[in-house]
Amino acid sequence: MVIQRIQTLYLLIAAIIMGIFTFMPTLNIGVGAEATTLSASKPEYTLLTLICLSVLVLIITIFRFKDLKAQMRLCKISMLLTVTVMAVVCAHYVNLTNGGASCAVSYWNALPPVALIMEMLAHKGMSHDKKLLSDSMRIR
Repeated sequence: MVIQRIQTLYLLIAAIIMGIFTFMPTLNIGVGAEATTLSASKPEYTLLTLICLSVLVLIITIFRFKDLKAQMRLCKISMLLTVTVMAVVCAHYVNLTNGGASCAVSYWNALPPVALIMEMLAHKGMSHDKKLLSDSMRIR
């Protein structure tokens, strides 16, 4: 299989990044011996569900290359899911700090914005392909 369009590579990278984010700690809660971490693979099922759904939509988007309109729609949905994942992590941070717990943000939280950038680049490539198709149809 040859990757003919760069957006396929962008979508694959975004899916891998979100898959890695599933198993990495997002928040370090507490200090000292009582320190715990919050991650999607622990009992935080909302975050796990959103990340798994995001990865699933990204993989489906890759295989919908023959239907450009559907692929663009699915890419927008995956961008919305990635933004929702970032919002859930921020909401957990705000809830924990307002509850009086000391909480430190992990550097792994940089992964969803990188995945979002990859999804935006993929969407830009898809819109470029759509423009090329419409231009070629006009020439006929």
